[in-house]
Amino acid sequence: METMTALGLTLIIVYGISAHQTFLLEQGQKSNREVQLARIIYEEARNYRLHEGAKYITREQPIKSKIVFQAEQGAIQKVGIEVKGKVVLEFEKNSEVSKLYSD
Repeated sequence: METMTALGLTLIIVYGISAHQTFLLEQGQKSNREVQLARIIYEEARNYRLHEGAKYITREQPIKSKIVFQAEQGAIQKVGIEVKGKVVLEFEKNSEVSKLYSD
């Protein structure tokens, strides 16, 4: 009976640890993807500013995505990235920060 109890407790502990590890791995993958998408937005926003490009840019690599810019008078106000037709990451210009740096 003691052996069965010890085995049961061991299995419960192993299951709990493996479930936690799986959760942490999924969170790590999600975080890495967000960083990758933010990098894509950064690169495309830089290209947009340098070349005054199109309002929509489609990329195939590293993630098939569509970058959408909203600009006023050549200045980017809002930029977002769509994956499979859904906006997954979006950045908007903060006017208070702009005022701070323009002084």
